[in-house]
Amino acid sequence: MPLYPAYLNLMGRTCLVVGGGSVGLRKATSLLDAGASVRLVCLETAPSELPPSLEWMSAPYSSSYLADVCLVFAAATPEVNRVIVADANKRGIWVNSASDPDNGDFLVPASVRLGNIELAISTGGASPAVAAYIRDQLASQVDGAIIAWVQVLATLRKEIQFSLPATACASLLREFADPKWLDRIRLQGVDEVARAMRAVVNRKTNR
Repeated sequence: MPLYPAYLNLMGRTCLVVGGGSVGLRKATSLLDAGASVRLVCLETAPSELPPSLEWMSAPYSSSYLADVCLVFAAATPEVNRVIVADANKRGIWVNSASDPDNGDFLVPASVRLGNIELAISTGGASPAVAAYIRDQLASQVDGAIIAWVQVLATLRKEIQFSLPATACASLLREFADPKWLDRIRLQGVDEVARAMRAVVNRKTNR
């Protein structure tokens, strides 16, 4: 299945998860981690403590729960999931079906976050287990120096964007993305290299 890879900004937006089992709870947790407001509909009783952005509804699924929702995870029984997919399609809402991924609008990749780095691997639904294996293999190659390098760049990027024209900003960020800076972090430590990068920024911005 050909897919278009994308990262979604769900900050503050409402997403629906139907199903309170392990799959549904995992989907709800990942949405909360992304800053979404989550409406979880299931037959299970709500736990005593819930995150403030999680709305737990102990009730059978109804299409009324799709109101004001931008994304849906159908993680109930196959029969209920088919109804959810059909309801979401009628309303033009993107939906993922745990029991029949090919019948939904998107797949969720095997992913892992390492500082500012997120690795996401998909096999187009062919084998989630293989996707997880590839993810783990790649993650094992991302060491602390790489994570620190990206963190420094994340900090400097915000400063550079407000201090330099767009073309000069892009050029300087490409310079900082040269692997020689990663080698220096491994040899000299992140604090020393961060100071060196900031000195380059100061020269470029005439500080």
